[in-house]
Amino acid sequence: MKRSLVGVAAFCLVAASVFAQPPRMDGDWDVKVSMDMGGKTMEMANRQCVTKEQAADPANAVPTGPQAQNGCKVVNHKVTGQTVTFSMTCDGPAPLKTDGEFVYKGDTYTGTLTSVSGGRTMVMKMLGKRLGDCTKAPAKK
Repeated sequence: MKRSLVGVAAFCLVAASVFAQPPRMDGDWDVKVSMDMGGKTMEMANRQCVTKEQAADPANAVPTGPQAQNGCKVVNHKVTGQTVTFSMTCDGPAPLKTDGEFVYKGDTYTGTLTSVSGGRTMVMKMLGKRLGDCTKAPAKK
């Protein structure tokens, strides 16, 4: 189960940037993540380039990577002002439910993802900061 939640954490890092697109600006973003997995805390950082096209395209709110192939789907995706909320469910041997909320303020955002699988809960808190324009092209899909 622990390994399953760590895999979820990696997915959530990618998914959070995808699901939270509408109010976010394009550019080079630094994202700090703190995960609490039943009393064990892990911290990491991620840097990503978001193009103007990616930030403006509502299709980016739908998962198209491995998570979609693993029976994950986004439900209740809402954008209200500068706040983005969503839920995600994943079928499979270890079903998973994640609720997320992101709040944008100019060139920063905060986010919380709460995932439950097999009776265990993982909470991820994120802090994103726009560093400026992208310095290199993002990877192609």
